[in-house]
Amino acid sequence: GVGMTAPTLSAMRGASFKDKLAVLEATTPDGSIPNEPGALKPRYDDLKKSLCLDALVAGCPDAFVDFYYLCTSGDGVGDDNLTADEMERRLINPDDYEEFEEVPMDKMPFVKDALVAAESALRGDALGGPNDDPAVAVQDAYGALAEYFLGTDDRAKAAYFYDKCVAAAVAARRPELEMAACARVGKTQEAAGNLETAVASFERQLRLADELSAAAPMDPVLKNALGDARGNCVRTYFAIAERRAEADDKEQSVAYLTSCLRVCVEAAEDAADTSDDAEGGGLDDLEKGTEGKANHRLGLAQLAAGRADDAARYQERYLELSERDGDDVGVGCALRALGEAHLARGAVDEAVAALERFAAMESTGAAARARAHCSLGRILLKRRDHARSVAHFERFHELARGLGDARLLDVARVNLGVARGVAHEGGFIAKVAAAGPGSEAATANVESLVSWKDSRTPIEGVHS
Repeated sequence: GVGMTAPTLSAMRGASFKDKLAVLEATTPDGSIPNEPGALKPRYDDLKKSLCLDALVAGCPDAFVDFYYLCTSGDGVGDDNLTADEMERRLINPDDYEEFEEVPMDKMPFVKDALVAAESALRGDALGGPNDDPAVAVQDAYGALAEYFLGTDDRAKAAYFYDKCVAAAVAARRPELEMAACARVGKTQEAAGNLETAVASFERQLRLADELSAAAPMDPVLKNALGDARGNCVRTYFAIAERRAEADDKEQSVAYLTSCLRVCVEAAEDAADTSDDAEGGGLDDLEKGTEGKANHRLGLAQLAAGRADDAARYQERYLELSERDGDDVGVGCALRALGEAHLARGAVDEAVAALERFAAMESTGAAARARAHCSLGRILLKRRDHARSVAHFERFHELARGLGDARLLDVARVNLGVARGVAHEGGFIAKVAAAGPGSEAATANVESLVSWKDSRTPIEGVHS
């Protein structure tokens, strides 16, 4: 209840609001607002009025306005969205439904105190205790409010207070506080699915981290902050690029992946520059293989956008990085993608070389190798390299039989039969032609017949 909460918080005078919130949530029983909120309505309104007056007496009109809106349901402000349970109760029994207030009574003093503390600190008032720095005190108060609303699954209010943290840090000219606040805004927006808004905050976090780290290159705290910012950007770039690709927005997918790769390359360059640094250690900002993954994804996006030459270049880099890291899975993915890119750009010899290398990798799954042999067989069949085509189709058939996949085995049988037939086609035609009258017309007719039997192409002079 309220009588128990106020002494608990007042006894923590000088503690941070984050600590106060932790104590408040640990000592307050769940469900402090009963299932019949109407019974508490008069007491709620009295407490709200009293706390609103406290904010005004403290000389904090902005805190008064925020507190009033936060604690008033049905006020037309954007915080009136119903929860699923509230919506269900209103639909089932609309006559008896009464909306819960936005902030429970036991949390109202905490919310008011945090708002007043933040506004007072914004004026430059020192609060004493651990937050005698007014700029830090603002971050603590607004940050605790954001965390409280995150705990109620209200990301919109959390983002609102984290945005206030950013604005306060900018006003105080404290880039280190602005950087941290941007990270929190980004993660809140990311959790809400607002990826473009999130990445804008992460990019701002990265710019600040880069500037601060450049000014103090030996500071390990700033190195870690730079790594965190890079990781946030890369993660979100990947997610947005995937979303854009699903929406068939190929150019935007390429753009986000290009930004992603740029951040990965910067991280790799920093890691190389500091690998022998005794004080700071190596700067390994991102997970191993992230730069390779970025090259791979960008290569696929470039291929989808119709730029096969660029696609091949990025897959070559992916292959190089995977080989350097001893990543067999990466090597396999790179070879397959490289074969596809080379084929799209008309470089058949390079495509065959990449796919043959992939098909020879015993560490790769049998099904993937079987499909690679099938692709090679078809490519070589079109080039009339019959012996190699048959060899790959035979290997395809062998692997398909071992997998026990009936459909794949049927495909293998058909392809192998066609390849063997085409391989003997030239000799057959030569024998038939030699046995006939030997005219050019006879030879042409026999070739036309065999071609029709092989691929159902029209027979010259018969089908039009």
